[in-house]
Amino acid sequence: MTKITSLYAKGFKSFAKPTELMFSDGYNCIIGPNGAGKSLSYDTVVTLSNGKEIEIGKLVEDKLKESKEIKTLNY
Repeated sequence: MTKITSLYAKGFKSFAKPTELMFSDGYNCIIGPNGAGKSLSYDTVVTLSNGKEIEIGKLVEDKLKESKEIKTLNY
């Protein structure tokens, strides 16, 4: 499997100045202002920490459904 260890951006969206994003082993999160180029399409396949691959849209839908089910059980 290919592993990305860093990403260099200059002049992309809101990264006018040179920026280097370093990725570690484990959980990584990229945050930034709206329009910074952080979004994915529904069918983008992501790899989870356990090695499972899933479409990001399906993952989000499953987690939202799980969250609603937990709240329903607490009432």
